[in-house]
Amino acid sequence: MKKKIVCVLLSFVLVLALIPTAFAVADVCTITVTVKDADETETLIAGAEVNLGNFSETTAPTGSCTLVVPQGTSGNLTVYKDGWVIFSTEITAQDTAGEILSREVFLTKNIWTLTGTVTNEDGVPVPDAEVSWGRYETTSGPDGKYALDDLPAGTANFTVYAEGYVVYSEANMEVRHGMPEKNVALNFHTLSGEITDEDGNPVSGAEVNWGNYAAFTDDNGYYSMKVLAGTANLIAYKEGYVIYSYPAFTVSGAAAEEDIVLSLPPHTLEGTITDAAGNPVPGAEVNWGNYAAFTDDNGHYSMQVPAGTNSLTVYADGFLIFAEPGFAVANGTIEKNIVLEANLCTLAGTVTDANGKPVSGAEVNWGNYAAFTDDNGYYSMEVTGGIANLTVCIDGSAVYSEKDFAVGNGILNEKNIVLNTAANPAAPKTGDGTTALPYVFLAGASLAVLYLTLRKRHAYK
Repeated sequence: MKKKIVCVLLSFVLVLALIPTAFAVADVCTITVTVKDADETETLIAGAEVNLGNFSETTAPTGSCTLVVPQGTSGNLTVYKDGWVIFSTEITAQDTAGEILSREVFLTKNIWTLTGTVTNEDGVPVPDAEVSWGRYETTSGPDGKYALDDLPAGTANFTVYAEGYVVYSEANMEVRHGMPEKNVALNFHTLSGEITDEDGNPVSGAEVNWGNYAAFTDDNGYYSMKVLAGTANLIAYKEGYVIYSYPAFTVSGAAAEEDIVLSLPPHTLEGTITDAAGNPVPGAEVNWGNYAAFTDDNGHYSMQVPAGTNSLTVYADGFLIFAEPGFAVANGTIEKNIVLEANLCTLAGTVTDANGKPVSGAEVNWGNYAAFTDDNGYYSMEVTGGIANLTVCIDGSAVYSEKDFAVGNGILNEKNIVLNTAANPAAPKTGDGTTALPYVFLAGASLAVLYLTLRKRHAYK
């Protein structure tokens, strides 16, 4: 009897001991979370931290983890991993004890690449442009393309700078998943203005130059040109007006404006250029300071100039340069007639053969000038300095030739000429400066050898 009582008591104690465990198992829920990449690959993500209230687990290499929580637990299920956007969703554990809840979570990368192309407003790629988004920077390649890597999602100021162009700027530009390329067209700077005369009337057809850029004024005297920023001389010109010049004019802002007033020259400088015999010299260049004119067929020149003092110079082929420093222009029309002196030089020398013996009666030609050697082989001629071909002829045949021989830089120009042969001075030269006579001799010798060979063969027969 006692044994039965003991067994009953032990059984009762065992049941009491198992009751909490049974209730503990029955009062919890299991939540299985699988974490994947949100892109089309849906790659499993290991090492992601999964949290629900005070319960936390880390995903295994399979991308999954299991949370065991009390029945009815609710709150935000969050998933976090460096470089990915935090995932969060409201969740409530199952009311039915012991059931398993499965959830798939898709994370989005929090690191992005911003790409695009930098061109100018004409569509031409701009290389070496500096592209920045916040503290991230890069430069465009030869094709204008750029890429900013490893950008966190968010907003920052986006700027593009290239030398000479207007800076492109966009505040609070967003970088996010699925964003398109960011292409940027940089604008040129604009230089514009109006050109008028001294009475305020528009001057149409005036040419405006700034460095290598140019434009013409319209009927209203307005001009405009697209330029790269920098510094250059600004010049405006129209025939009949004094040239306008603004040295080192700087274009820096998006738009630069410069209005210009052209003035009519108040004075005329004119005259006639002749030689010592009184013949007109056409095509002579007359310069007074920065102003210039050319003589016509009658040797006459004329130019509109402001009052002042400058050097007056005249250039003409075959004549000495005329120069008059400090020539003053004032009081309306100034007439200045100028007589040029011929640039005469002496070209002289001797003509000898290969043995050093003088060659008499040889005709020496330089351009349109000619002279003959005397018994001592000496020749001399008065010429106007310049460049021309020098030749020597004997009995009408050229035996010496030198292209582009220069005469000038002094009163006497000496040129001694040595012919390559003494046997026949009249033998013409070949292109390498030797005479053709040796080649004639060789040709004759070759024919003689051929003739003797043929005779021997005939004799053997």
